[in-house]
Amino acid sequence: MLVNVGCPGCHTNQDVGQELIGRYTLCQKCGCRFYVVVPPLGDRPAEHQERTSKHAAPQGTKIAQQETTVNDLLQDSQKGEAVILKVLRQQQQLLIRLCLAMAVATTCAVLSTIMLAWILWHP
Repeated sequence: MLVNVGCPGCHTNQDVGQELIGRYTLCQKCGCRFYVVVPPLGDRPAEHQERTSKHAAPQGTKIAQQETTVNDLLQDSQKGEAVILKVLRQQQQLLIRLCLAMAVATTCAVLSTIMLAWILWHP
């Protein structure tokens, strides 16, 4: 499914794939890097286009364009992955600590049982 978006640099409308919603992309005409906004639910494309064009810069306004590299585009998608990996590592560390605590508790219970049995059998 394609989504119609407007470039804030050259004000042209273009269709991009829905996989780019919530990410940055490059304009096919001017090369400007811009964010593809999530369209509101229930909006028809014309209403969404009118709403976004109200917030765009006027036609005569020059917008500073920064050079976009492949690394910039990759970084946008990797930031989300990095956050997920960080949370998974934290959960892994907590799970390891929990397992160690359970192992210590189990070992203490076994040792106390052995000591009690030894005391009872060796008067």
